[in-house]
Amino acid sequence: IADRCELADVSMGLPWASDTFDWTYSTDFFEHLQPDAVAPAVLEVLRVAPNGRHVIDTLQESGFRGPNGENLHPSANNAVFWEAAFKQAGASELTLRLRGRFILLGYGETSK
Repeated sequence: IADRCELADVSMGLPWASDTFDWTYSTDFFEHLQPDAVAPAVLEVLRVAPNGRHVIDTLQESGFRGPNGENLHPSANNAVFWEAAFKQAGASELTLRLRGRFILLGYGETSK
């Protein structure tokens, strides 16, 4: 276990070697990605913790708009979407919990 938490921009590539972590935790992040950035971000998370647990706390719906009307949560989606995104990237052992408008996903060992 790391001796501290660190923040990183997963869409730019995480600055850690493959298989560095036992687990990852993300809150209020994935829903902000553009839809075409979801798969690369999921792959990057799985790269740094391929046999770990991944906890993703994300919105499943959003009506939040920016000052110019832009959707602030373009990837807010339901549990089926997030399960498919992680499983397609090779994650398995899904744990899913719905919290109101949020989804808490936990994945165990990666199959790829």
